[in-house]
Amino acid sequence: MLGVSKDASDAEIQRAYRRLARQYHPDRNPDDAAAEARFKSIQDSYDTIGTKESRQSYEDQRRASSFFGGQSWGSSPPSFSTEEFDLSDLINQFMHTGGRQGPSRQPAARASNVHQRIEITLDQAMKGTKIRLKFGAREVCPACSAQGLASNGFPCNPCNGTGQRTATRSVEASIPSGITHGATMRVKGQGNTGVDGSGDLLIEVGIDPGEGRRWEGGRLIQEVSVPVSTLMGGGTVGLMTPKGDKVSVRLAEGSRPGDRRRLPAQGPGGTDLDIELVVIWPENLTEEQRGALNDLESSGL
Repeated sequence: MLGVSKDASDAEIQRAYRRLARQYHPDRNPDDAAAEARFKSIQDSYDTIGTKESRQSYEDQRRASSFFGGQSWGSSPPSFSTEEFDLSDLINQFMHTGGRQGPSRQPAARASNVHQRIEITLDQAMKGTKIRLKFGAREVCPACSAQGLASNGFPCNPCNGTGQRTATRSVEASIPSGITHGATMRVKGQGNTGVDGSGDLLIEVGIDPGEGRRWEGGRLIQEVSVPVSTLMGGGTVGLMTPKGDKVSVRLAEGSRPGDRRRLPAQGPGGTDLDIELVVIWPENLTEEQRGALNDLESSGL
C-alpha cells in the first residue's frame, strides 16, 4: 500500500502520482481497457489531492459527507484514518463509485487486439512452417458479464472489478513461404473479448538471419569473407545465398572491407540480398606468406 500522510508535501503527492501514472499509462499498456480506466482514476485522484488547496477541499467534502450520511460518495464515504490516507484507496474509490458523481457502473470491458511476437529461422521463412503459439488473452468475466461490478454494486470478485479474466490460449499459425522479416499476421477473433465482441491476435514475425547475416532496415546483409590479396588485386569470390544458390561475385581491384554488392531477388521472399565484404586475416603466417609480405613491403605496399 502507498501510505501518504495528511501533511505530505505537493512533491510527495506528485511523486506518488507519477509512479502510478507511469505504471498504468496507455502507452505502456496498449489495448488494455482496465489499465486505461485505472489511469483515468489516478488522474482524477491527483486532481482531487494534488495541491494543498484541493486536498483541503477534499477533506471538507469528506467530513461533510460523513456527517450527512456519506450520500455524495456512494454507499459510504472513503475510509481514512485521522492520521493518514492512502492514494491507492482514493483511486479505488474513483474506480468503484465514479468519483464525486455518486454510484455508477464502470464502463463495460471492450474487445481489443493481442500482440505477440514469434521468431523463426531463415529456412522456415523461405519454406513456410507452422507454429504453435500459447499466449494469454482477456475474456469476458461470466460473473459480471464484463461490467466489473457485482449486483450489489461492489467490484466483482472473480475479475477484481476489471470485467475480464485472463485465459491461456493455444493457436496454430501457418507461416507462409517467403514471409518477410517484421511482417504482421492477423488471426481473427483470437484477441481480448468484451461486450462488443472479440479482438484479433496480431503476430509479428521475426526471422533469425543466422550466423554471418543481419537485418538492416528490413534488408538482409550477408558477410562474405575475402582474402586480402583478392581485395587488393581483384578477383572472384563464391558464396551460398539464403535461397541455396551458389553464386560468384566479381570484385574490382582495390575493393575494401565493408564494400557492398547487391544481388537481386536472392533474399527471403524474393527480396534483394546485400553482401558485405569482410577481410580474412590469417591467424598464423607461413614462411611463404611472410616472404610475400616482405616483398610487398619492399615494393612500397
